[in-house]
Amino acid sequence: MKRKLLFAFMILLLTYQVTLDAGCKQNVQTRHRETSKQKVIEKNNQVLVVIANRDFQDLEYKAVAEKLKSSGFKTVVANSSGSTSTGVGGLRIESDMKITEADPADYRAIVLIGGPGAADYFDFAELQSLVREISSQNRIVAAICIAPVILANAGLLKGKRATCWQSERDTLSIKGAYVQNEPVVEDGLFITGSGPESAALFADRIVNALSKKTSESR
Repeated sequence: MKRKLLFAFMILLLTYQVTLDAGCKQNVQTRHRETSKQKVIEKNNQVLVVIANRDFQDLEYKAVAEKLKSSGFKTVVANSSGSTSTGVGGLRIESDMKITEADPADYRAIVLIGGPGAADYFDFAELQSLVREISSQNRIVAAICIAPVILANAGLLKGKRATCWQSERDTLSIKGAYVQNEPVVEDGLFITGSGPESAALFADRIVNALSKKTSESR
């Protein structure tokens, strides 16, 4: 009798252990699926914001970063050094990566911030290649202040309506853009802004364009 009871107890214990192991495995798989799903969601909500190593325009950066964050988008900051950038007003921003490390497939949009330091990127071949690749994937490309020159030098504004800081409007025209005397100009998936005074509107237009793209993809 005791042997039968002991045998029954061992069977019951074994059954419980198998059930427990199966449950643990299922929980691990569920957590893995949820983690993977979260990573996909975060990746689909990422916007790459490019700033100069020195003398980027603080007001433009803050307007864009704050609007993206409040609208549920994740800002990833890139510069050419991969280290801390300093704005014209003293704002210090830690870069998430070098521009050359950015994978175009990871971002729904790219935003180029202006300021005097953006001139360092006018002939930066790797950045030109990056914006061309993101544009070719039918994603939003935005630039403000003097940064639209980067897009023009990449050949992306030819035949497009655009605006920029007053000092660089002739450059855009020479590169084939139809320069508009407007604070913000949209032409397809290209968004350009004239400078810090239009930063808030520029940021709004970017978020609106992102939201529209989201609605169209559903």
